[in-house]
Amino acid sequence: MKPRRPPPLATICLLVLGLLDACLLGAIVKSSFFQSVEASESVIGALDGAGEKKVPEVPGKQIAALGRTLATPAFFKSRAPYVPPAPVTVAAAPVAPVAPPPTVTVAGIVIDKRVKKALVVSPADNNGTWLNEGDQVMGWKVEAITAAGVTLRQNSSKLDVRMYPLP
Repeated sequence: MKPRRPPPLATICLLVLGLLDACLLGAIVKSSFFQSVEASESVIGALDGAGEKKVPEVPGKQIAALGRTLATPAFFKSRAPYVPPAPVTVAAAPVAPVAPPPTVTVAGIVIDKRVKKALVVSPADNNGTWLNEGDQVMGWKVEAITAAGVTLRQNSSKLDVRMYPLP
């Protein structure tokens, strides 16, 4: 089998690209050689003042003349100095006085088909009192008795007193 020749147009394109690459490579080598000499001189000059920033001095008289310009925000349409808004005060809604929650503990609970009772011990009665649903203790009404504890209610306040605290 005879090897295939590339088409003439492809050969011409490859030659042109090869010449272009050679020219660019020559330019890079030439510029890097001359820049390396200039760069080494500039690096030496830059190291003389290493770590120092040179800031041009502005006379105080010029800064003082810009006082009004510096006092106003530059990129706002109003260009007026910032004035914080006045604090908004909201009047608190009156709250009906609520008696403090009673310091009672549940010592025992009896739940049967006909009876729901809780033995509630208060500071006034160390022996405790058996209460049914609907009874009062220290101004609080016994709303519900469950196996876990007693629910007390006074007006809109609700208090759950558990027989055993949650772990």
